[in-house]
Amino acid sequence: MRVLVGAAARGRPRQYQKEIAAVLPASLRNAVFRFDLGDSDDDWSDGIEDCDAVILTSRGLGRRPIQRARRLRFIQKLGIASERVDIAACRDRGIKVSVLSDAGHVAVAEHTIMMMLAAARGLLATHHAVVRGDNPLNLRPIRTTQIQRYPNWLGLPESDFPLLCDLTLGLIGFGEIAREVAARTRSLGVQVIYTKRSRVDRQTERRLRPPSSVNAKSR
Repeated sequence: MRVLVGAAARGRPRQYQKEIAAVLPASLRNAVFRFDLGDSDDDWSDGIEDCDAVILTSRGLGRRPIQRARRLRFIQKLGIASERVDIAACRDRGIKVSVLSDAGHVAVAEHTIMMMLAAARGLLATHHAVVRGDNPLNLRPIRTTQIQRYPNWLGLPESDFPLLCDLTLGLIGFGEIAREVAARTRSLGVQVIYTKRSRVDRQTERRLRPPSSVNAKSR
């Protein structure tokens, strides 16, 4: 089996080799992996002509190389943005396309949401207040219950703690990580606005948020 890994010109084939070797099942130990680095979706090396499968990281695959890939039967796209893969050309050839979230993109998206929550809740300031033992309202210690408690023991303005569902999230660019962020803010009820040179397709927007909650601005 011959597998061609397509990545951007800045790609790191040695790192890819290590990552592939770490997860490759025994049944694929005899597979031959080659790498094609470039920024064009259409200009691929001759390796595209005799590969059985293609793994795409930060690169697309246009109709022209798909037509050249006479043995190609399967494409694995790492990352949820698939518009740079000519799906129609794959359908014409009977080539299966699979899309998989990139673990690195997911990790950054989760970190982004963590920072959003921390900022909205004033996490750093209130943490330092706890460490210092601040008690500006001179509250006495009590055993808290559902009824008896001190919900705002620092006496801070309620406007300092907005709910994320009352805010609008603006995403500058709408690539892999931004889409992972948008998908995860769905459960928080956050309004999402993104900017991109060209608007993504309606199906992608519906997947990330209900149509009524996503506004797209392109320029």
